Amino acid sequence: MLQSIWQDVQQQFRYGNRVTQIILVNIAVFVIFGIARIILRPESDLYASVIQFFEISDGWLHNLTHPWVLLSYGFLHEGFWHIIFNMLVFYWFGRIVGDLIGNQRVLPIYLWGVFVGGITFWLTALVWPSNGLGQTYMLGASAGVMATVLAAAVTAPEYAVRLPLLGEVRIKYIALFMVLLDILAFGSAGVTNQGGHFAHLGGAFMGYFFVVQLRNGNDMAEPVNRVFEGIRGFFLGIGKDKKKRPKPTLAYKAKGKSKAEKVAVAEAAKATDQQQRLDAILEKIKASGIDSLSAEERDFLSIASRNNS
Repeated sequence: MLQSIWQDVQQQFRYGNRVTQIILVNIAVFVIFGIARIILRPESDLYASVIQFFEISDGWLHNLTHPWVLLSYGFLHEGFWHIIFNMLVFYWFGRIVGDLIGNQRVLPIYLWGVFVGGITFWLTALVWPSNGLGQTYMLGASAGVMATVLAAAVTAPEYAVRLPLLGEVRIKYIALFMVLLDILAFGSAGVTNQGGHFAHLGGAFMGYFFVVQLRNGNDMAEPVNRVFEGIRGFFLGIGKDKKKRPKPTLAYKAKGKSKAEKVAVAEAAKATDQQQRLDAILEKIKASGIDSLSAEERDFLSIASRNNS
């Protein structure tokens, strides 16, 4: 059964769209860190060190020495409902983005949202206190999800989706509601995730900005896709031994002449020479008479006449 499930996952990742692939990556990371959490125990310093290695921080030193965290944090989730909510919203709006502006732009929008959301979290942490909690860390795909939501809403604001209990709702209202939730969360009693809400808004702005730029002829997906194509080409080239590659072969190669063919060619050339010499002797007789021939020429003429008789 497990082998069958694994084969289904591989097939979905290999042939599925970008939305499916991103969701599978998030789930895989969630499972891996979930297993690590069980083994290392969540309260241990070792587990904290492992997960913080991939989380973005409000401390400049951590982020500068771990530059990958500007993207890696966007694939981390610790709570079950956290990943379920993020992936459901991403699935709904990611499909709309893929259908309307292209499957090849889903991943770039997600990554741009994660990146800008991380930068926003980092910069606003410099001026927004963390309630005396010291250095704080952030994880979650919410910034990338918000970028996808806003990209869909700006592209097709009148597009309607069916929600439980509410029926059909235009996505422009859903996007507005999600943005307002983050704005209203600032300053709420007991809220310690101020930087996280800033990150959500940063991702939302990036989704809006992406579509505006696309309409102006600037496709921000192209540099991201070029990077991934380069990475893909690099890994596909690993393991290929150039020395073992078959040498190119000609579509047609003339075969060497056989012995019989070589003899025939030689005899034809010899016959041509003899005919040319015979013609020269006959011309000499015609011009100067047979008495002008040398003994050798007389012998050649005699042999040639016998062969032709």
